[in-house]
Amino acid sequence: MSRRREIKQHLHSLQEISSIMDSMKMLALLEPRKLGRLLPAQQQVVNSVKAVAADFHHFYPPHQPLAQDSRHIYLLMGSERGFCGDVNEMELHRA
Repeated sequence: MSRRREIKQHLHSLQEISSIMDSMKMLALLEPRKLGRLLPAQQQVVNSVKAVAADFHHFYPPHQPLAQDSRHIYLLMGSERGFCGDVNEMELHRA
């Protein structure tokens, strides 16, 4: 009887694994669709950033000679919500 019980338990475990695998397959199929919907919006953001950079470089060419009393300007970009851990604080201390 114990052998039969072991086989039943093994079969039950395999059925649970099959159910989990089916769920994972479904998630794997949904993810590319979700990313595909976001791609056009991301491309618009990239195009906007490129346009802003081109406009900035038009008024401030990158190869201007520096004056003797010139100061450094730092542009820091961080995570507003803190998803990057203490990266924001590290950048502030480094600058």
